[in-house]
Amino acid sequence: MPETVTQFDRLWPDPGQVSPTELRETYLSTWPDSRDGAVAMMISSLDGSAVLDGVSGGLSSPADQLLMDLLRSVADVVVVGAGTLRDEGYGGLTVSEDSVAWRTTHGMDEHPTLAVVSAALDLSVDTPFLAQAPTRPIIFTGPDAPVDKVRELTEVADVVVLGSGPGADPELIHDHLADRGYRRVVCEGGPTLLSRWFAAERVAELHLSLAPALTGGGGQRIVHDDIQDDATGQPGTARHTELLQVLRDGSMLMLRQRVLAES
Repeated sequence: MPETVTQFDRLWPDPGQVSPTELRETYLSTWPDSRDGAVAMMISSLDGSAVLDGVSGGLSSPADQLLMDLLRSVADVVVVGAGTLRDEGYGGLTVSEDSVAWRTTHGMDEHPTLAVVSAALDLSVDTPFLAQAPTRPIIFTGPDAPVDKVRELTEVADVVVLGSGPGADPELIHDHLADRGYRRVVCEGGPTLLSRWFAAERVAELHLSLAPALTGGGGQRIVHDDIQDDATGQPGTARHTELLQVLRDGSMLMLRQRVLAES
């Protein structure tokens, strides 16, 4: 974790400098309950791409990385799609030493739990984000998952089969996490997972970093409309948001938006 970022420049509300510790405490006291939805964290270029050179990390900055650590440090569980974990090269999900100390003083485990969403279970027990996990991960999948893969992966993770389709249902995932006592959920995508969760109305907040870059090409957006609403079979409708916070790191803006319920 970069040591050079010690303050964030907050543009709104209450313009001024804000420390990582102050942000943590704010997030802890204002975090939406898991049954209301997850806090999603994504990054996008100015022209709407979620990736640069194939990964979102190409758009990031030290302050953006620190903000991700802060959100993870407040979370009980971090949910990520298996494809994103592979593409971004995740290892074991950990937070910085400073965040470990903060979590410990607040009576939390040293690191949040990783929850992987995978329909095909194209994973192995030595996959880094499973084998290197400091706490036992959870893998959510659907009833069509190969039985032998479910059995194999139970060696390194709790494999939970939910729903009636090819993948785990977002509503059932949230109910399961809440039943386990996980109140604060972070969703780090990728776009396909986030699209499904928006369609299921299981995103309560979106923390979106806007990278000062124009990437061109056909980079995927952070959500896309080829995910159908399970109830209607139609593309998901637009969701409106309410601005809660704006942070700045040079020319990068980091927005905190409340996702409003559909009227």
